[in-house]
Parts: sequence; C-alpha cells; structure tokens
Amino acid sequence: MAQTNPEKLWQTAERYLKSNRPSRAEPHLRKLVQALPRDPIILYNYGLCLLQMGKIKKAKDVLKKTITLDQPQPPFFITLAEAALADGDMALAIKSLETGITRTPLEATLHQRKAMLLQTTGQWREAVSAYSAVLSLDDQNVDAFVNSAICKHQLGDFSGALAHINTAVRLQPDTSFVLNIKGSIEQVIGYTEKAQRCYQRAVELDPDNYPARRNSLFNLLNLSHMDQTARFQIAQDIDTQSSISGSRVNLFNDSVFEPDRALRIGYFSSDFRLHVVAFNLLPYFHHANHEKFKIHLFSDTKHPDEITAQFRSMADKWHETSHLDDDQTATLIRKQNIDVLVFLAGRFDDNRPSVAAHRAAPVQVSFHDCATSGLAEMDYWLTDKYLHPAETQEVSTEELWRLPVFYQFTLLDNPPDAGPPPCTDAGYVTFGVFNKPEKINTPTVSVWAKILNNVPASMLFLKYFNFYDDPMVRERLLHLFEEQGISKDRLRFSAGYDTRGSHLQLYARTDIMLDPFPFNGATTTFESICMGVPVVALWGDTFVSRVAGSLLCHIGEVGLAAQSPDQYVDIATSLAQDPERLVRLRNTLRQKTIASPLLDPANYAREIEGAFREMWRQRCGQKIAETA
Repeated sequence: MAQTNPEKLWQTAERYLKSNRPSRAEPHLRKLVQALPRDPIILYNYGLCLLQMGKIKKAKDVLKKTITLDQPQPPFFITLAEAALADGDMALAIKSLETGITRTPLEATLHQRKAMLLQTTGQWREAVSAYSAVLSLDDQNVDAFVNSAICKHQLGDFSGALAHINTAVRLQPDTSFVLNIKGSIEQVIGYTEKAQRCYQRAVELDPDNYPARRNSLFNLLNLSHMDQTARFQIAQDIDTQSSISGSRVNLFNDSVFEPDRALRIGYFSSDFRLHVVAFNLLPYFHHANHEKFKIHLFSDTKHPDEITAQFRSMADKWHETSHLDDDQTATLIRKQNIDVLVFLAGRFDDNRPSVAAHRAAPVQVSFHDCATSGLAEMDYWLTDKYLHPAETQEVSTEELWRLPVFYQFTLLDNPPDAGPPPCTDAGYVTFGVFNKPEKINTPTVSVWAKILNNVPASMLFLKYFNFYDDPMVRERLLHLFEEQGISKDRLRFSAGYDTRGSHLQLYARTDIMLDPFPFNGATTTFESICMGVPVVALWGDTFVSRVAGSLLCHIGEVGLAAQSPDQYVDIATSLAQDPERLVRLRNTLRQKTIASPLLDPANYAREIEGAFREMWRQRCGQKIAETA
C-alpha cells in the first residue's frame, strides 16, 4: 500500500515539516520508525518533530537513541540537549553536548552550544573555557568573542573582556549590540567617556536598542562635565523615540476613582533579589498596611534567590514578567487594575521604566532612580528636601514628590565593633573609598590628591568586590593619581568577594571615608557611618550628587558635607589632624544612625503610603475634571 512505502511516507512527512505542521508529520514519521527503527535520520526527525509538538519526554527518549547509532551527526547531540533543557534535565543537556564533542572534537558548533548553555546558567568560568575551544577552531567567530567578553566581564576579568569585545568590533564594526557590550565593559573599568561614545553610537545605529539607551542614562551620572540640560535631553530622547503614549481617559474609564478606597499598589522591578535596592525596600514592606494597600509585585528578576522569596511572601499577589515585552507587561498590569504603579531603580540593572510609556496605571511613580526618567507618562519622582531643595535647578518630566526622608536602610545584623581609629596605632591616617571605580574621575582624584598632600604619610585604601584584581582598573587610577603628584605607594588596593561580616570589617581599617562626586555613594555611606567611620561628602546640584550629604544631614552631621571642593579638602584635612574627634565619631556615629529617620521603617511606611494616597486623591480630582 502507498502509505506504507517508506519513500512516500518520508516525502509526506518532509512536506509537513517544511510547512511547520509537525502534528501532521508525526504519524508518518512514527510509521517510518516502526519500519526502519535503526535509520538515524528518520529517528532524529521523529524526535525533532515530537519536540516541536511539545511532547518533551517522548522526544528526549527518541533522541537518546539517535546518539547510540553508528556515526551520529552533531545536530543529534544538539537537539537532544535542547529536549533535555526543555525537560529541566541540565545534566543530560551538558552530557549530550560533551559526548558529541568527544565524538567530533573539531565541530565548533558543539563547543559553542555547550558554551552558551553554561553561560545561560551562570557558569561563567566554564563558559569562558568552552568559548576558548570555539575560538581555537574558528578565530573569526564574532558571537564567541562577544559572549566570551560577557562571561569575562561577569568574572571581573575586564581587561580580557575588553580585548575580546574589541576583536568582535574589529571583525564586525558598527554593530549596535556589540558596541553596547563594549561600552558596558569600558564603563566598569572607568573609561566612562569612551563608554558614552559607544552607547551613543549604538543608539545611532539602532534607535530601538533600549539597553544601550538605558546604559547611556546610567553612565551619564558618572560624567562630571555633563550639564543638566544635556542630561535631560538625552533622557527625553528615549520617550520621543518610543512614540508610545497612553491615554489616561481611554485606558481607565472602568477604574473606580474613589479617593479613600483600598488601593492596589504595584511595584515593578528586576531587583527583588540580593541587591541594594531590595535592602532599601524590605524595611518598608515589613510594615506595609495590607488592609488599605494591596501590594502587587511585578518581578523581572531573572535569577531569584532567598531575598526574592522574602518579597514574594510579603506580596498580596506576585506576577512574573521577565518573559513579557513592554506592551504585554503593561497589559498585565492594567488587567490587575493597579492604581499606583511604582517603577524601581529605572536605569539600573535590567529594569524597564519604558513600560510606563504604555500608561500601565493611572498613577505612575519613579522610585530609587537617580535622575529623571525623561518619560512624559511618569507622573512623580520620589525624593526629599535634601536631594531636591526648594531652589533645585534639576529638570525632570516628573513632578517632584518630597518625602520627609527618602532613604530607608536595613539595620546591619550584628555589626562588628569598629574599634579605635587605626591611625591611633598605625601612626598615619588611612582614607577609604569603597565605591565603584567608575565613580572615580579626574576632578575627584584632584581633590583627593590635595587631601593626601595635606596629610603626610596618609594612605588611600580602595576596595570594590574583586574589581582591583584587574590591571586596567588599577592602572587607570594609578595614572590619574600620578598626574596629580601622588605616587603609587600611597595607594593600597584590595580585591575579593567578602561575606557581609568580613566586608564590614574593612571599615575598621579606615579612619575617614571619602565620597566620590558627582555620583555619590548611598549604601557605602550608610555602612560607613554605621561602623563609626565619618564620610566627607560634597554637595552637588542634582539628586545623584546630594545623596551622601542627605544621609549626613539625617544623622545630624551636616558639617561633614562640603559646599565646595576646597571646603571638602579642608574638612577631610581637619578630621585627619584631629584624632580625638575621630575617636568621638567612632563612638557615636552608629548610635546616631540607629536613632535617625534612616532606620525608622514603621514611620517610613506610613509616609510612603500617605504619599501614594495623596497622589491617588489628586488623580481622582483630575478624573472629575476630565469628565466634567
């Protein structure tokens, strides 16, 4: 009969497969397998067909057989790995690819798929090794150079990452995606000007490259020479390019605009995880009023951890959004009838304030971002009177909403005793900087060099995770200080990943912390004062350049915040020359911090909820005016 003829069965199955109709091809392939059970091509196509149909376990069983037959081809191992991944069987996926590599060690595709799998699962070191194997077989493989650079970046090998991404740029110039990666590597090394040029070029080549736009907005905070008008214009360009604008009237006619009812508050973030923003939010969430405010968390968190679990347990409703695009995310949020939607740390990490352009909620708020979102549909920007004094000149698309205190921190668990200032035994003063190297620029180094020159024999102790293991990171700073007449023996670099306790112990090795500008430290400032170490800061004219000063004001140490670079030098120099004052600060700063509004979560929660309530009341008033 015709239907049992292998050739005709194959022709029919192949036609259905080519037209993307695997369910129609399946019965024909099944008959072929019954007739020719050891034909590797037929068996492989049957397994692939089952995989396309979503019959994962059956596909996996069939594909396992393909690699036991004579002379299995590389696609057999790759497709089995895909089926194993779909079934959550990571061990089999890796084993399949490694078996294929053993059989055909010169097949670059197998090495590359293994590398990509290792990269996807965060096995950075193993992925780098696998990409090295790819490049030994194919030294023109741009994807391998790019992805190897990404993995090296994750490992803190920034010099190696930059070398690989530069090769990728040489092989494939003017590629928006590649230039964005190059910019991100240059930024962490501290080449912020070069990074900005990369981001700008990436956006020119592809205006829809949102990660490059977001990275550009982040990096702008590091650039001391950039004026507010230019920063604001770049932020606004994102909104202009998106050409998306939601209509309040059209989208929310069904919403119940009653000013005093229980509200649904949505928080959208990629940072519901082990992250500084999460630690700033946890105290508030522990004191949220769930009767009057129903908390919906929209999580873009790609690698959840124990902190993610804490947030999930405190939410009235949890939503996963990392698999959705901006429009789909906005649709999900509207379906949940969210009244006030809070976008957390917009330009940082993998956050997507761009969802606000779709008008996902009647009231939209930017929180824990460090500058304007530039989005016309973002209604409010949370701040306080220190970050944005009444006379602020910082421009924003949002209306500023000043809280009594902006920052709220998690009290450090059993913080170690800082002990006496180390200068009492060492005989010299140690200044400390635990901020990102990219925050350290020429104007900042110029000020710090004056302090070091004013305080003979003093040292500058620099630490930020493992960043100073990288020679390019160290050499950039050594060069900047050398230009200011400071020899390398005055700088002490430390690198490595610490536990929370061992990290805090590092503060015990410093007498005075120096805050960078224009991009101040927040968590580092808080940790320092909790450990009794004074922080010298410089007031700027933008939110991001007033963070450290605001924290010092809230603990009653406004005298540590300078109004000018010269005053900054004077404050640090005077502190270094007054060991008795250093001892007093060592003994009092922690208690002053604990007693401050920076650690008053119950009151903070009421202030936040009061702000959301008043925003909602104003929105209800607008609704009445719109429909009048």
